[in-house]
Amino acid sequence: KESSNSSIMMMLVFGLIFMVSYLGEIINPSLEAVKEVVKLEYFANCGFIICFTWFISEFLHIGIPSMVYWFEAIVGMVTLVCVYTMNTNMLFYKSFTMGGDLAFPIALVEPGPMYIFFYAFLILVYTGVVVASYIKSRNASFLEHKRILICTHAIISLWFFIALKPLGISKYDMISFGVLSAMGFASYGVIKYGFISNTKMIADTALNLCSECIIVIDMGGEVLMMNDNAKTLFPEMRIGKRIETNERIRSIMEGRSDRTQKDGKIYEFKKDPLVENNIIQGYMIWAVDITDHVEKYNDIKNKAETDGLTKLYNRIYVEERSGKL
Repeated sequence: KESSNSSIMMMLVFGLIFMVSYLGEIINPSLEAVKEVVKLEYFANCGFIICFTWFISEFLHIGIPSMVYWFEAIVGMVTLVCVYTMNTNMLFYKSFTMGGDLAFPIALVEPGPMYIFFYAFLILVYTGVVVASYIKSRNASFLEHKRILICTHAIISLWFFIALKPLGISKYDMISFGVLSAMGFASYGVIKYGFISNTKMIADTALNLCSECIIVIDMGGEVLMMNDNAKTLFPEMRIGKRIETNERIRSIMEGRSDRTQKDGKIYEFKKDPLVENNIIQGYMIWAVDITDHVEKYNDIKNKAETDGLTKLYNRIYVEERSGKL
């Protein structure tokens, strides 16, 4: 959809601006030039953060409150004011000089209160996103699990590179590599598990529209897809688990059982092979609620075999039983 595509495009635009400005910092490492480039970097950084949050919301279908975006925008604007006025106040940097005994001069900065607040706020926001993703993953589909994994890697890689300098692991500011890695993961996620025209997403949605319980299992015995009805019937099973851990599904796959009962309902199973190029790729198990059919059949059978007045077995029942003996 348009909003999804816009989020990834805007994120890539701000990421590109950041990378270009970082390149300018390397090409001309004079104090005044670096200060100007840092202003552009934080402009791109603030825009990238908002668009990255937007992307995660669209990609994972997580309802991030609009208040989060407002806070990011407000914090971003205050940050930019502090950065653009760094020569007249010490809100973002208490000091900003160039030096160091490394191959390339580096910015020697002493963080101010707004600098600390800015990054603390971002840690809080993305910690919340990771927690929300974890909660969603507990009942997520196969495709959603993959998307959550992609976004988690993007967030971790972004903050891994940001943390290298504050932790003293690197003398250089490595945030550009964090932005680049986050963009890489996001782009890979869109290509691999795109927003729209994704057959797995369509199939997953279609399965949930079915009244039957449906489970898709590959030849290795791993559950690839389950619709919501199947999760209710087999609450102990999860996407990605192997059927060896579930005796009921194993008995169905091995042909030892074609029915089961749960919560007073009777389900009948059917196993269909999934064939591609004349090769079986896996199996689809269907579970249909036949409770009404069984009850009607038993009722008709009972009326046919018993006398309506005395409720005793009639001649039809006696002859049938005698024939079986």
